[in-house]
Amino acid sequence: MANEKKQNGELSKREIRRKRRIRNQILSYAVLAILLGGLAFGGYKGVVFIYQKFVQANQPVVVSSNEVAVSDDAAGVIATPEETDEVSDNLAASENEVNTGVNPAVTAYVESMTLEQKVAAMFIVSPESITGVTTATRAGDGTRTALAAYEVGGIVYTGNNITGSDQFKEMVQTTKDMYMELYQVELWTVVQEEGATNVIAGSQAGVVAQSAAADLGTSGDTNNAYMAYSSIGSYLNEYGIDVNLGPVCDVATNADGYLQERSFNSDADIVTSMIRLAVDGQKEQGVITCLTAFPGQGESEVNPLNGTATTERTLEDMRACEFLPFMAGIEEGAQMIMVSHIVASNASGEAISSSLSSVMITDELRGELGFNGIVITDYMDKKAITDSYGAGEAAVLAIQAGADMILRPANFEEAYQAVLDAVNSGTISEERIDESLIRIYSLKMQ
Repeated sequence: MANEKKQNGELSKREIRRKRRIRNQILSYAVLAILLGGLAFGGYKGVVFIYQKFVQANQPVVVSSNEVAVSDDAAGVIATPEETDEVSDNLAASENEVNTGVNPAVTAYVESMTLEQKVAAMFIVSPESITGVTTATRAGDGTRTALAAYEVGGIVYTGNNITGSDQFKEMVQTTKDMYMELYQVELWTVVQEEGATNVIAGSQAGVVAQSAAADLGTSGDTNNAYMAYSSIGSYLNEYGIDVNLGPVCDVATNADGYLQERSFNSDADIVTSMIRLAVDGQKEQGVITCLTAFPGQGESEVNPLNGTATTERTLEDMRACEFLPFMAGIEEGAQMIMVSHIVASNASGEAISSSLSSVMITDELRGELGFNGIVITDYMDKKAITDSYGAGEAAVLAIQAGADMILRPANFEEAYQAVLDAVNSGTISEERIDESLIRIYSLKMQ
């Protein structure tokens, strides 16, 4: 019966993707038709222009536009200057979409969204934060009402949301179905599953937790990382989970660091090799990989959950060590990267969390490492943030720094409203919001 449900679910996903591909192909053909039509129109205008010049040069007659005959083979009449400008503008817009590689369906979807929907889509929230319940274990009318009010980008679950395998699967699928009915696009469901830290494995019958990253690294066999994350991806698929906040890319440069068994090794080369295979294993199962947590927090002895975490590492240090696993993950096709709250003053020149730093996100992660995927913050309800910032201020700063999505703010409504107000006041431009949404929906609408 479980296999049958899984098969039905996979068929449903394939059918949705098939319809989406057909829709996208139709839009692509439409854009191509516009391009070809524009080129044909331009060629026709060129012929008319040459003919006019020839006549002017050989006859003392001024040929007006009304006297130029259109042949039976012509596609239409000569456009007025206003019509020509409009065609040129549309053609330029179409060429821009083709040149930048953005799916026209994605652009159209983002343009159709209200500002409120755009801002909400940048948040990954807990089910409790939008429904107002203490602990969410089912998706009912309250969930539907909340989703109708906020087109959030994703829902992140914890072990508190699970009372049993069937219960959790039903909760996740019902939530996704509601969202699809409302917006005709996928809602991302998110967990953190990495072997040492898990939401599902170890607590549900039949789901065995994979070995901790440190044990995999000590084994010396990189294929173990592949097998572990292939298994993780497989059962996350069964539960309807789209995004995994793992694997951990941090290099354990400090033996007393708080990560302990969550890091593959203290040797950057070993971690790099493990990350490559882990990303491959999970990607093959169709689960979105979110590498954690840039720029690397293996030196810190303080867990950001409990307070401010710091590192003395410089950019040169990080380029020779911490950045290597992230670069490998990017090369293997990781679609998301989480930025940690660690304060890396010697690297960024700023005494602020990396998740709020434009140097670390825009200059280093995007510029230096060339990452073009989705950047999300670490959990924003950790004390590393809440001890120094309000939920709204932190969300605004993260987006200004270059983050695409805000993960579990301490107060979602406060954070949402602060970002909305920032756009309305011009503190954050709507174009900046659209940049992130293009990345988000390009992945959602694949």
